[in-house]
Amino acid sequence: MRFPRGSTLLEILLVVALLLVILGVGNVALASFQRSTARLFGDREIINAITMAARRARTGASGTAWGVYITYNNTTRVATNLTIFSGTSYAARTTSRDIVLPLSNNVIFTSVDFSGSSPNVTNSHEVIFAPLTGATTGYGSIITDWFGITRTIVINSNGIPVRQ
Repeated sequence: MRFPRGSTLLEILLVVALLLVILGVGNVALASFQRSTARLFGDREIINAITMAARRARTGASGTAWGVYITYNNTTRVATNLTIFSGTSYAARTTSRDIVLPLSNNVIFTSVDFSGSSPNVTNSHEVIFAPLTGATTGYGSIITDWFGITRTIVINSNGIPVRQ
């Protein structure tokens, strides 16, 4: 009766090499998927939140102004979430009506400017829409970077976000 010998060094090296090739191909496929997803959906969450707040203001929901507050770090420019709020400002909002939407931590806010016709401050965090009209004095733009794809969202004075 013969007993099987152990694995040879050559067999182990072959298995390790095959695993490295499979992991390498998977990594390239994942990066490609992330880039294609960024092209399609990179700013959709932001546009949807702005549209929802403007729509709530236009329909007179709760009889108040509505806005969007973007929580991001002013240094790293990485965002954590968007808050749709009811009130004349984020600080004076009715917290029970908040709708908090998480954002991917891969979204970097290169520039956020809701200054309207005022001088550019580039660190704005909130845009507010007037009740019944949805107009905003804080119109401006948001420039994001998601997996190397740069997107610009422009909010006009009527409170309508447009992807450029």
